[in-house]
Amino acid sequence: MLEHKTERQAREEILKLVAAYCDKYHKKKNIKRGSDSLCVPRV
Repeated sequence: MLEHKTERQAREEILKLVAAYCDKYHKKKNIKRGSDSLCVPRV
């Protein structure tokens, strides 16, 4: 996958893959008021 690339090209590809991963798995979901989701903070 990265064997025939320069260090700079490999670094750019890795950063793109990490960005895609973060977008997919770490984005906060928009929760609207009145939705079925219940979130109760501890007091």
